[in-house]
Amino acid sequence: MVPLFFIASFYAAAVFIAEITLGSAEFPLHFWYFSGMPAWQWSVPVHGAGFLWIALWTRALRSHPAILSMAVSWAFFIAAETINRFCLLLFDYSSETLGIEASFSAVLALYAMLCAVIVYTLRKFVFDK
Repeated sequence: MVPLFFIASFYAAAVFIAEITLGSAEFPLHFWYFSGMPAWQWSVPVHGAGFLWIALWTRALRSHPAILSMAVSWAFFIAAETINRFCLLLFDYSSETLGIEASFSAVLALYAMLCAVIVYTLRKFVFDK
């Protein structure tokens, strides 16, 4: 249970750091920013659910290749970002530097990296085959 706590803490720290840097309009290079609501109102529930989703699918697919767990986990974040971008509009993607499309793509790439790291560590330290 201790490794799971540390992995969840690392995940939360990574999300927090991303929100206060890459997700802040005051940061020189930012990909998104919250304009209509405080960041925590979106970030805490979505990222909490995302961690549970990653853990659930990593455990369920532990006897399959890790890339499958990573892809299913990443799909959660792709869906959340896409719903926000086209329907909810709770935060905006930055048009500065690279443009909105590149910012949206960068956010998805960041989620891919986060999912890969979390799936790897969960499989290595929590969910043995």
